[in-house]
Amino acid sequence: MSTWIQDCVKNHQGCSKPEKSFMPTRLLDVQAVRGSRDTKLVTLTGHDVISSYVALSHCWGPPSKRPMITTAANLAINRRRISFYDLSLTFKDAVKLTIDLGERYLWIDSLCIVQDDPDDWLHEAGKMSAVYGNAVFTLSALSSSDSTQGCRVANPRAITHERRFFDFDSGPYRIRVFEKEIMKWHQEYGDDTYRHGEHGPNPLRGRAWTLQERELSTRNIFFSQNLVLWECKEAKGSSELPWHQVKPLDDFRPWSMRNVLGEGVLPDGPVALRDRWYELMEDYMSRHLTQGSDKLPALGGLAQNFQKKLPSSDYLAGIWTEHLPQALLWRMTDASNAQRSTTYRAPSFSFLSLDGPMSYESQMLTNYGVGDRWEDDRRDFASTDLEFLSSSIELNGVDRFGAIRRASLAFRGRMLQVRLKLRDEEEDNVHQWNVLDTSDGSMSGAFFPDVGGEFLADTPAWCIAARPEPEESYIPIPYLISERLGPDAALVMGLALQRDDGNVDIFRRVGLIRWMKRSAFYGVKLTKFAMV
Repeated sequence: MSTWIQDCVKNHQGCSKPEKSFMPTRLLDVQAVRGSRDTKLVTLTGHDVISSYVALSHCWGPPSKRPMITTAANLAINRRRISFYDLSLTFKDAVKLTIDLGERYLWIDSLCIVQDDPDDWLHEAGKMSAVYGNAVFTLSALSSSDSTQGCRVANPRAITHERRFFDFDSGPYRIRVFEKEIMKWHQEYGDDTYRHGEHGPNPLRGRAWTLQERELSTRNIFFSQNLVLWECKEAKGSSELPWHQVKPLDDFRPWSMRNVLGEGVLPDGPVALRDRWYELMEDYMSRHLTQGSDKLPALGGLAQNFQKKLPSSDYLAGIWTEHLPQALLWRMTDASNAQRSTTYRAPSFSFLSLDGPMSYESQMLTNYGVGDRWEDDRRDFASTDLEFLSSSIELNGVDRFGAIRRASLAFRGRMLQVRLKLRDEEEDNVHQWNVLDTSDGSMSGAFFPDVGGEFLADTPAWCIAARPEPEESYIPIPYLISERLGPDAALVMGLALQRDDGNVDIFRRVGLIRWMKRSAFYGVKLTKFAMV
């Protein structure tokens, strides 16, 4: 572990250095008591200069196994001394590792934030981007479901017996040869091919809060089921294969569509940046939260960090205005089990208003027949005449990336009245689509509801077209629709909307529309409307 850290700090230009001007409000001093592993909370002021600190990412677990926390009642006590023996196993391991790796200060959320002080919690939650981003490294208890299981490998393999290997040098390279197949990094961590499913036996991987903890940290040390894993901005490694290098982009991810003609598709260009945000949101929505009210705050640090890459874009509950209207074309992948929040936390056009896995697969292309990923011969897909006009948001506090009271988007476009059928038309309907009929009863496309069971038969709705359908869509057009609409029909994708409490020009999103005839919008007048 120390070799990974030292090599990264010394040689990796892409791994950011901590900001000298930032330090967390509180830290644990793990060397506070000479000759003891007892710690204490230190509260930093503007005059304090501390060179570095370590952060911990962990699962709290159920109430019966919750770790020690700092409250208003014990804050003064924790400033004087915290007994090592009163700490949970995960915290003990974190303290020992911090000392063993040559660091003095440790940040743990449950101890460094006053948990029963709402103002302190909101203030510190708004600093997560800086807390994890400026830690010299983050210890992640990946395989532990609660604080009693430790910051350690759950099922360590006897590599000398099960994964025997031989190292030898070949010029400037070191080669490691294994007798048996080694464990792949992304599978051991819980990142698998582009799919929607569980994340394997690593509980931390499934918690929503820990996504930004991983993404914001410059360096991560993960204690997984079988291996110790390393990840920084330039490289990955494991206790079996320490030198595995990060690829610029995971090979298993489908390719993204352009939003406008000539949009750059280079690795650091707008398409790759947008696709990265989509990928993160898919990951986030597949994870779990104990408190639904944390849906936006648990993402706030990541959004705050991403804003640096999109300085001219406004952020509204997981949606960047620079990516509109295509950013609205997400789909709940398990609508039958998706749930809409009973209390307001996000507008209907945001997936954060829902619970359940989500995908931007509508914006993905099959990797076949399109050309090289970074070449300009990738197809351009121009937008429809749906025009984004403005946005508005009312915050629930001062953090512009945290909880909100309301938000809306204003557009100009063509709205077509449709009927949302509630019958499946194919026996093997893995994507849970329903029939979309126009008001005259003719079949016009497929409707993917955000939440199954929300509608009665023949529910009236309005449809807007957001962009043309690509020929090489990652999700192919269902045979039934292709057969009825014809092979040469010009098709579009968009949203299904319903009026908000009877308001004439204010609408709520209820689902995604795919493979709708573009000709259905011919003759429909442009109109202004808002989504809430």
